[in-house]
Amino acid sequence: MVEGASAKLVYGDPVSVGGKTVLPVAAVRYGFGGGSGSNPEKAAHGGGGGGGLTAKPLGVVEVTELQTRFIPFNSHWTLLTAVGLGIALGWLITPKKAC
Repeated sequence: MVEGASAKLVYGDPVSVGGKTVLPVAAVRYGFGGGSGSNPEKAAHGGGGGGGLTAKPLGVVEVTELQTRFIPFNSHWTLLTAVGLGIALGWLITPKKAC
């Protein structure tokens, strides 16, 4: 997983439509842990490990000819709107197969 640690985890793929480019921004955290132990008196051994990853959308960076600005997600409605807009734009710019 460490090999995959890059800015791509925080900044998603840019989407360009109508003179604007939008880059999604997220806070990404991950961690791993492990341990082992033994009890020679009982001939017992044990071990374990685990890991986790979280990603929280923070907002988008909007780039136009006039300005670049960060637009934070302040509410669930803003987040849902942004996700819906991203899905709609992705669907619109994806090439369609002829039937």
